[in-house]
Amino acid sequence: MLQFEIENHCRNLIGFPLNEIGRNSNMVWFGFGKSITTVNKRGDSFKSSEFVLHIQCTWRLIKENKIITASRDIYVPKSNWNSDNEFDWDIIGENRFDELLKDFLKKYCGKIYIILLNSDPLGGLRISFTDNISLEIFPDESTEEEFWRIFTPGKLDSHFVVTGLGIEK
Repeated sequence: MLQFEIENHCRNLIGFPLNEIGRNSNMVWFGFGKSITTVNKRGDSFKSSEFVLHIQCTWRLIKENKIITASRDIYVPKSNWNSDNEFDWDIIGENRFDELLKDFLKKYCGKIYIILLNSDPLGGLRISFTDNISLEIFPDESTEEEFWRIFTPGKLDSHFVVTGLGIEK
């Protein structure tokens, strides 16, 4: 059962701190655990977290009953955007997500820890942190595309991928 497989695989994240959040275009990542140095396929070394979650479906980061930021914020201009300029959501720092993320990271990066993980039968995931903060991931399409994945950087066999067809093996 998909729900059980997700919860079983992700439970080892309980107790890990939220270490980083970032994006590449509209794919958002969350890093958990200690900072590590690893090497990519080209042989370049880079800093990362012990575990990284890539999200390519709808998500939201909430505190109590308020959305801190969510996937659609990437397509909204930042608050001081000058409407005389063309808005390009893909430029780092130019959208609402980037703006809101900056404040969130200052306040919470390395200071909140995973306390609970719950999944649903459709591949959704809710990660509950200390300080009443949660990350909710909810697949919102019927295709076989990738929704999200969690992995250890530098270890290709560590990728746990959730798609519209279930877990990619």
